[in-house]
Amino acid sequence: MKRLSNSLVLFCFALVANLSYSQEMITLTTDKETYLTTNEFVARITNQSEQPAAYYRLSVQQLVNRQWLSIRSDTGCPCRSKCKKSPIELPHSKVVTEKWDFKDNQCDVVKKGEYRLVLLGAWDSAIKANRVIGQSSNFHIE
Repeated sequence: MKRLSNSLVLFCFALVANLSYSQEMITLTTDKETYLTTNEFVARITNQSEQPAAYYRLSVQQLVNRQWLSIRSDTGCPCRSKCKKSPIELPHSKVVTEKWDFKDNQCDVVKKGEYRLVLLGAWDSAIKANRVIGQSSNFHIE
């Protein structure tokens, strides 16, 4: 019995370690740290893992009163719209670029502040949201 419980603990530990490892294998970077809303904004998404991956949308969040708020739910869809997209495949070592027009969900140009990108994967019924599979470093808009 003790051998079985030790094996189960090791299996669970390996499973958790593997899940966190795979999340760290998708990198999300921006081309600058500071932007003007007249600049071009390009994000690069790279799958560093040996396994294929996929994402559903790239979201923009703004830091407001020490809380991250989603201001653009999907940079791949026009503002004021909800589009249903197929997942975007990320084969091993492939780089996918996404652009953002500095507009929020209501098509207003965003204000000065601190922002970050969040890469969302498949829907997770346990948390009732899309799983976060990547996040950029913070960047600033002047």
